[in-house]
This record gives sequence, C-alpha cells and structure tokens, in this order.
Amino acid sequence: MYEAAIDPAPDRIGLALADSGRVLVKRHIVMRARDAARLADWVSMAFAEVNVTVDQVQRWSVGSGPGSFTALRQVAALVTGWTFGRPEVETRCVPGAAALAAGGFPHPEGGTKVMTVYDGRNSELLYYEVEFREGSWVSTGRSGIMNAAAIAEHRADLAECALVGYECGRPALERLLPSDLPWRTVDAGDPVALLENRAYPFDGDLTKLIYIRPAVYLPGQP
Repeated sequence: MYEAAIDPAPDRIGLALADSGRVLVKRHIVMRARDAARLADWVSMAFAEVNVTVDQVQRWSVGSGPGSFTALRQVAALVTGWTFGRPEVETRCVPGAAALAAGGFPHPEGGTKVMTVYDGRNSELLYYEVEFREGSWVSTGRSGIMNAAAIAEHRADLAECALVGYECGRPALERLLPSDLPWRTVDAGDPVALLENRAYPFDGDLTKLIYIRPAVYLPGQP
C-alpha cells in the first residue's frame, strides 16, 4: 500500500512516499510565491521516478501547520482534489510541527517535549509544543504567540524546553530569543514523521489546519 505525506513548511515543501512502510521518496523543494503553481507537477514527477502515480496513493497525510495560511490551504486543497470522489483513499491532517521536531531531534526518547518556534512577523514568534509518545510526535495543546516582553517573562519555562525552528526564520528568532537560551534550527523538517505518525486518525478531514494567528483581528482590537 502506498502512503504519502506532504508538508508545507515556511520556505519549502516536504514530500515523502512509502510502500508498505518502505520509504521510496523523501525530499524537499524550495517553493515561494508563484513557484507554488508547479507543486502538483513536482509531486507527480517525484513519484514517477519510482514508477508510482498520484492515483496509486491510498493514504495521504497533510501537514497542518503551524504555517502560512496560503500554503496550508493550497496543499490541503490539492490533496482534496486528487482524492475527490474516491472514498477508498484515506486522508488526514498531522501537525507539521511533528516534521520540524523530527528534523531537529531525529532520535528522541519517549516523553521528549519540543517547543517548535516560528517567525511570527511583527517582532513576535509563534510556538507549538509537541511530545514524542509511542513512536509519534503529538501536540501537547500548548501553542500561541509571544513578543519580546512575553519571552522575557517566560524565560525560565523556555529554558526547560528543547527549542527548534527553521533556518529561514533564524534572523527573527535571534532578535527575540535570549542569547544564552539554547535552541537550534534545521533547514527542513522530516516529512516521513508525518507519514509514519500513528497518533492521528485518517478521518478524511483536511480542514484541521493550525492557524495560531487565525485572523487579522486581535484580542482587544476593534
């Protein structure tokens, strides 16, 4: 059985394909702005290299974020289109934070908690915590937005976390995180961590996208 995962990370798309647990494809492509128009062709060409078509995939895991509003919706819509009218194909959302955590900590112990951090723009960072349980990275329910003042206030808590972000967000993270606070970055997450995740059911709902900043309106603002 062919299973695939596609993860819209901040500056690139991650892709993985496996056949009955054997990984056939694992790669990334830098994708910005109008590059996204090539996404469907890029996935098809990557699968063609191992003689697999998109229609042969029986399970899709879609990275649900946190991430770009546009990228998350684009990937979810693309997989929805590929699987439309095909009830035998299973789909689900898995937090893309799991791929980021796996990229930064490829050999975790059970119970390991990782705070994934992202450039939230506006001199803020977004955070989303995951924990390694029974072989899969799962959400702990902790997520939100922090500015410099909030980071300083919660510095002791952050010092107890393993922190990881994407290299493309390093300049923003360096401006916000205290210089003596340990953290790391990775160029790309591991999309195989989404494909192999057993914590999230194949419920056919690709609308469970994680928007930590869900709208332009903020609490207390008109």
